[in-house]
Amino acid sequence: MIILCDLAKLAKRHLLGAGRDLRRSASLCYDSPRVIRLYHVSKVYPPRFTALSDVSLAIEPGEFVFLTGPSGAGKTTLLRLLLGAETPTVGQVVIGGRNLVRLGRRGIAKLRRSTGMVFQDAKLLPGLPVLDNVALPAEAAGESSKEARRKAFALLRDLGLKDLVRRYPRSLSGGEQQRVALARALVNEPGLLLADEPTGNLDEESARRVVELMVRAHSGGATVVLATHDPQLLGAVSGRQITLRAGHLVDGGAAAE
Repeated sequence: MIILCDLAKLAKRHLLGAGRDLRRSASLCYDSPRVIRLYHVSKVYPPRFTALSDVSLAIEPGEFVFLTGPSGAGKTTLLRLLLGAETPTVGQVVIGGRNLVRLGRRGIAKLRRSTGMVFQDAKLLPGLPVLDNVALPAEAAGESSKEARRKAFALLRDLGLKDLVRRYPRSLSGGEQQRVALARALVNEPGLLLADEPTGNLDEESARRVVELMVRAHSGGATVVLATHDPQLLGAVSGRQITLRAGHLVDGGAAAE
């Protein structure tokens, strides 16, 4: 099932007139990687562990959404489904009007170019210095090495890491690695930013910088989906809260139609 975009919004945004192909105009809305729909999604890991159970959810373009709930609630699994790193056991995950299960490897790779992901464990490449770790996604997306490194340095500077650009991940603290991972997620100015406990290992000042950059990305038009159980973070940023408990959606999820 795919949600049709509101035609009034299409008319306003795309100035539909006589002779314009309505189906092409609708595809412009579908093409946004920020439109997220989950339809009755369950994820079961062998042998019989249910990480998510019958979750239906709608996230609109430009929203700032917090995924909350205790450890084991299913937050990380949900983020991995949105990234295309996991496939649902049952149900559909639709982003930009596309069912992720049907995209295939090339389609998932293309979607990820407009998606930034901050993992709990950073997942930096150990053989590359910090600057190259951050610049790599931009180069993979077609930026020149010079431009990719310029963008990477600007983000690292904003995160208080400009003196670490030549260091390797193994020489960084956990908090420093997490901030580098955020810079890497933001270097392509993603339309969709996913973050899994991005401030969990950070001191107060580092956490403040991280939150400021995420808010800046959101202000620039990105949809942000952030998993956290940090009450200070929830109080510092305005956004919709979606609560998971034992794999069930218990609060805050506008159901996909």
